[in-house]
Amino acid sequence: MDHDEAGMGGMGEMPGMGSGEPGGSGMHDMPGMADMQMGPGPNADPDQHAFVMLGTETMFLWHLPMLRVDMDMHKYEFVLKAHLDPAAKRAWLEDRSRHGGEVYFLGNSDKDLMTIASLAIGAKTSFQASVWAGIPPKHRYCSWPWEHQEPIVEAATVTIERVVAYRHFDVQENYPACPSYLLFGEGNEAYLAHRLTRQPDYDEVVILHGRPSWLPEELLQAGVPVSFPGLAATPTPCSTQLLNKVYTVEYGGEPGAAYPVTIKQNLWFNTKIPNDVDPCEPDEGPCPPPPSSAPATASAAGSHR
Repeated sequence: MDHDEAGMGGMGEMPGMGSGEPGGSGMHDMPGMADMQMGPGPNADPDQHAFVMLGTETMFLWHLPMLRVDMDMHKYEFVLKAHLDPAAKRAWLEDRSRHGGEVYFLGNSDKDLMTIASLAIGAKTSFQASVWAGIPPKHRYCSWPWEHQEPIVEAATVTIERVVAYRHFDVQENYPACPSYLLFGEGNEAYLAHRLTRQPDYDEVVILHGRPSWLPEELLQAGVPVSFPGLAATPTPCSTQLLNKVYTVEYGGEPGAAYPVTIKQNLWFNTKIPNDVDPCEPDEGPCPPPPSSAPATASAAGSHR
């Protein structure tokens, strides 16, 4: 399949969206979701969830986080260690070998909706999913981004091995003094994923040149926070700030000691998915609320992907 013809190329052209470049997406109006009562507060409605796919020897799934007011079911920093069925893994890796640098996304089937909580507590240990190469470029995302897009893998079985990270966002938290990332991986495969705080914020995933020598393997597998003292957490950047190959980071937010990390690839950067209004394209505005058959007492109707 030609990825550009499928509408998956050209991500670097838009602020806030891309493969290590300006990035983005957002979701609303999913079929079958019109009856959801959305808005602030707990929401355990099963839904579709998208993940950035990482790894070769070991697969990790980074959940695309959202800070939007009406998206409680997506307000999570969440990482899974999982594996695909053999045929699906082979198809994914074969496609990736032909398209170096592409970002691959996995999403559960609309016939197998789920919650992040069900994955976190082990109530759901596998699900049916599709895999896409890239994300269709749009200025604003108000539906599932891959609607009408042909996946490179369909009806894959994803089996969860363990939860690496689970954190529900608390939007009362203040921004850190400098950008904070979750450092995780296994063996010689290591990654950095930006830890979001509140709107506006950005999503970013970086591939490292192997496990940093200073970090024990079990801590890499468990996941640890690191920060970049030479960079600013605010204002929200519209493209990656990690332009060098080598940086020194602070471990666990403790100032003073400096630990080196070496960047291999700036894989994914995005300001459209996390925020109600993309700070890099504010004139686009938020997605309109979808038509809803929910009772009039529902304060806000809006659905995700």
